Amino acid sequence: MWLDFDCVLRSYSEDEDEHNEVEYEEQLQEDINIWLEFCRMTDRAVRDYIRNARRRIRRNPRASNGHMFMIEALDGDGQISYHEFRMYPDAFIRFTHVLRNEYGLYNGTEVSIYEQVGMFLCILAHRKGYIHVRTMFRHSLETIGHYFKLVLHAVVKFGGRLIKPEPKYNLSPPHHWPKADKHLMFQVW
Repeated sequence: MWLDFDCVLRSYSEDEDEHNEVEYEEQLQEDINIWLEFCRMTDRAVRDYIRNARRRIRRNPRASNGHMFMIEALDGDGQISYHEFRMYPDAFIRFTHVLRNEYGLYNGTEVSIYEQVGMFLCILAHRKGYIHVRTMFRHSLETIGHYFKLVLHAVVKFGGRLIKPEPKYNLSPPHHWPKADKHLMFQVW
């Protein structure tokens, strides 16, 4: 609601009579009252906006998209990163670079490698579902599923390098089989 008011200040001269001065003061007082009402309305609108913004922030304290969330998580002392991904920022960045450089993980059109690995680790580290990750990263469920599978394939390839059986694993003696007469599976009555 906009109020129309005339807030033109006129200069005072000595030749104006008393009647014009009273009329001028009345008009000035009316303009001041309208201006103060406008300031009160603006103040209420700003306070309402701030209150609603605080409610939105309390409902979702994370940033507005996945990129901003990753910047927030990887910046600073690493507490958010450790809480969300169970990795400190340096380890997270090195892990992401290994997946990119050696196992073919690549940036998507709208999702960076860091977001991809972040979504993957959120799902694995906390057993969070796609819907919870969607609220944090602001991507569709289809996008989250697609990039989860891409990162999973890269991590499986990486796991093949890390998890290797001992060289003498198959040369060990045969498995111990219990003797049926000494180690009864079921007690006979």
